Amino acid sequence: MKVALIGYGKMGQMLDALASAFEIEIVSIIDPDHPKATAKCITHTSLNDAQISIDFSSPDSALNNICDLAALKSSVVVGTTGWPLEKEDLSALAHQNEVGIFFAPNFSIGVYLFTKIIESAAELIEPFDEFDISCEETHHIHKKDAPSGTALNLANSILKKMTRKKMISTSGEPLKKEELSISSKREGNVVGDHKIEIAGSYDQITLSHHCSDRKSFAIGALKASLWLDKKVGFFSFDDMISHLLQEVK
Repeated sequence: MKVALIGYGKMGQMLDALASAFEIEIVSIIDPDHPKATAKCITHTSLNDAQISIDFSSPDSALNNICDLAALKSSVVVGTTGWPLEKEDLSALAHQNEVGIFFAPNFSIGVYLFTKIIESAAELIEPFDEFDISCEETHHIHKKDAPSGTALNLANSILKKMTRKKMISTSGEPLKKEELSISSKREGNVVGDHKIEIAGSYDQITLSHHCSDRKSFAIGALKASLWLDKKVGFFSFDDMISHLLQEVK
């Protein structure tokens, strides 16, 4: 498969390094600033006949990149977070241009499994008002968005399972009972840590996920690229994992 990389930061470089192990050929690197880029902007020529594009660029360019790629009939796997995602709009864009758009706030399969565990935990504690739940995320000092896309996804997964939680708070101020707190830290070179605290009056449950290497994200994005090939519509990790589980059965 031929793939174009949109953005050549740490994730783009990791994708480039691992692609050959998945029989993926990187035919284009599009980045406005990086000296190793083959082009600065997205055009038919700069895509160089790529079948799929992978976007790990920046929050302020991701949406424009997706629109440009869709117009050029290039399906895209998107790992950039911190931009205004509207699934219905992206689904309409995908069908209008007959391409696939795959978005995940985190491409680690471990994080996907962690999210499912958190959903089950939230459902279990829903009837027990004495237990509150909150989220904490820590990333490296260069991460631009806060809270992380993964933390927001975890929080929204909790809201779906707990009727007594109505909204997300990132203020750090004292909370109302219906608010779900996300706290964010930026420290050193932390790849990504997410922790869910379930706290009662006399006991506490902590569930956490620690990522030690960006390879986890890159491998997930490359697998998503292979899965997305020739599909039309908007897709998520739920779609891919469900499809793969059906194949196993």
